[in-house]
Amino acid sequence: MIKMQSLTNINIYLNYDKNEVNENEYIKIVRFLNKEAELLEYRKYLEWLDFLHPDVEYIVLVREIKDKKDNSISNGLLIYDKKDTIKIKIDRLTSNYAWSDNPPSVSKYMITNILAYNFMDYYLARSNVLFIKYRSSDLMYLTYKRADIISKDMKILKRIVLPDVHSINMQDLTYFL
Repeated sequence: MIKMQSLTNINIYLNYDKNEVNENEYIKIVRFLNKEAELLEYRKYLEWLDFLHPDVEYIVLVREIKDKKDNSISNGLLIYDKKDTIKIKIDRLTSNYAWSDNPPSVSKYMITNILAYNFMDYYLARSNVLFIKYRSSDLMYLTYKRADIISKDMKILKRIVLPDVHSINMQDLTYFL
C-alpha cells in the first residue's frame, strides 16, 4: 500500500516516466479519468465516491517559490484528506446547508496530456487539468498538474494536485480537483 510520504518524495509521482502502459490500458485509464470528471461536473458525488479506494489519499499542494536566483521551488501542503473526510465534505455539499455554492456554479474539468505508467502494482496517471468554474458573471479557472495512483481494479488510491500558481484565486474551494 502506498502511504503519504514526505512532500519531497511526492516529486517521485510528479516526475516518474518509466514502464508505460500498453494501448488498451491507456484507453481504460483515459476513459476512467473522463468518467470521473463527468461525475464531478454533474455533482454526482456519491457515485464519484465509488471511484475512490477505501485507503485513498487526496493531497492538494501549494507551490512555494523560494529564491529567484536559483529558481528553487518547493511544495507545501494545502489539503490532505482521506475517504472519511471526503465523505464528510460530500455530506455537507449535498445538504441544504451548503450556502457557499447556492445557486450552484457550473464547473468543467479539461484533462489533457495524460501519461500513464505501470508503477509497482498500480497505474500512475499524470495529467494537466484546466478547472473552470462559472457562477453568475464570475469566471474562475485553475490549472494544475495531477498525479493519480490507480489500482488495477480502477480505484483512485492517491491523488496529488499541484496548482501552477502559488496562490489559488477562488472565492471558495468546495470542489474536488
